[in-house]
Amino acid sequence: MASLVMSDDLPELKRLFVYNSARGSGIAGRLLDAIENQARAAAAAVIRLETGDWPTAAVVLCEKRGYRHSPRFSDYVDSASSVCMELAL
Repeated sequence: MASLVMSDDLPELKRLFVYNSARGSGIAGRLLDAIENQARAAAAAVIRLETGDWPTAAVVLCEKRGYRHSPRFSDYVDSASSVCMELAL
């Protein structure tokens, strides 16, 4: 499951969940492809996401796909446990 929402007029990947049994199958990458293509179709220049500081698999996957760490944004500005990332489209 994955969803894209507008946050401060920029697209934000809000949810991306893959069942443990499906990990390693490439489904997370295909979900990211779909979300990134949706953002491109909306003429977005960047897509942002926030994750907690504990799901290292999510951070590693996003880094492999070219996402870079970014300053905290929106509701996450004061959240010490938030890791924010973005990808230039």
